[in-house]
Amino acid sequence: MRLHASICSGKRRTIAALGLFLVLCPRPGTVAQSSPAVLVSVEGHPPLTVTLDDLKRLPLHAVETEDVQEQTRYEGALVSDLLKQAGMTFGQTLRGERLQDYLLVEAGDGFRAVYALPELDAQFTDDVTILAYQRAGGPLPERDGALRIVHSGDQRHARWVRGVTALTVVRAK
Repeated sequence: MRLHASICSGKRRTIAALGLFLVLCPRPGTVAQSSPAVLVSVEGHPPLTVTLDDLKRLPLHAVETEDVQEQTRYEGALVSDLLKQAGMTFGQTLRGERLQDYLLVEAGDGFRAVYALPELDAQFTDDVTILAYQRAGGPLPERDGALRIVHSGDQRHARWVRGVTALTVVRAK
């Protein structure tokens, strides 16, 4: 007996168990674990799914830091570049009420952290915030997941979200 989904968008996986073949389709808005991706949302614009391949096409930026009591280098794409692709504007337009808005970073395990938008804008700060996909030229350690937020201005790494799944610009109320 074969069971399969006749309508399935995105990647499909077939699992054989007890003679049954099931085709599993990711829920809308989710990505199979074999293809790390992050959902980037900016109010007033359609959400953007950014894959690891998409990230690698963006300019590479690095943050040198001490991690687990050793000097290391994280590499990835600027978070501001990802937000711009999703419709966010920075620079002169980031003023007034827009200074109340913030970036919510979410991980697959439910952990969340917040960044003020000026922390991500080169016209406000020299700090760099990247969505890292490499450490010291290789993949991130397994404990970090496929994607990790790294912010050069943080002395403590409490907001360095591991296993990032979503970046959402939120309007403060």
